[in-house]
Amino acid sequence: MKIIAPTCLKSIKTTDLIPIKLYEGGGVTIQIDEMSNGEIEDFFSIKGLKRNIDLNTIQQVEGIFNVNDLTNHKEKIMAKYKIIINQDSNNIIEGRKLISHLDLIFKTIISDNIGTYKFEDTGSFPDSFLHSGGKGHFSDLKTEITEKELGQIKKGIEGILTKTDNDFLEKINLLKILLDHSMSTEDYSGAQGSFIVTILESLYTPERAPEIAFRFSARIVKKNKLGFEKFKLLKEIYHYRSDFFHTGKNSFKKEIFPDIQLLAQNSILNYIEEPDQYSEDQLDKNLLA
Repeated sequence: MKIIAPTCLKSIKTTDLIPIKLYEGGGVTIQIDEMSNGEIEDFFSIKGLKRNIDLNTIQQVEGIFNVNDLTNHKEKIMAKYKIIINQDSNNIIEGRKLISHLDLIFKTIISDNIGTYKFEDTGSFPDSFLHSGGKGHFSDLKTEITEKELGQIKKGIEGILTKTDNDFLEKINLLKILLDHSMSTEDYSGAQGSFIVTILESLYTPERAPEIAFRFSARIVKKNKLGFEKFKLLKEIYHYRSDFFHTGKNSFKKEIFPDIQLLAQNSILNYIEEPDQYSEDQLDKNLLA
């Protein structure tokens, strides 16, 4: 079975030759390849598409699949690259899981999501996965990927797809849900801030314990080599989250979002690579190191 998903990428800064293999193993191959005008027309059920990637212009056309406004899909229609997943089995549920894992990786590294995809070799049909038009809200949408980010994507995919532990996979599903919610808005609301803090809490305080705000802050600071000012901020935002969930009060300030969003993204990637380092015992040992 083949799964194809357009991305928002217009440029890939790498010495690798196209197509770029992201992962191969366990009956699954994942790669990035170029996407033609014809494929874009076919994917979105449009005709007469004319696009200029360099000038970022696009001609108005008719017949876009399930889209009223052409600009809603401009990022994807202007993009140059697609993701191709080849899977030995025709199990659509397993295919959806693969897309979900890739979506998490892309969100944490380049703030892009896999918003639309389709299955082939199973009676081809279009399928909508998310509804944010391919745009995440942790930062401005990235249309270029660097060599470093490409390496992080490969490492992240391998980190998830080579693990079979049910507890790890359940945690990944939880992080995916929290990340989706935190990126579904860019209004710097109490809800957005609280979801971000909950991502960090789920990674750094897996146990029930007194003085949880202290442990939450101390473990994050130690693990990520941060300073005392960040320690104080983390204690504050933990209480902000509690304020929001218990009273609806939004104490989050707009200026703190870039730092805590980046911290959440990096922490998810680190967890994918080394989940054993996030157990209660290991986090406490790290504090004493």
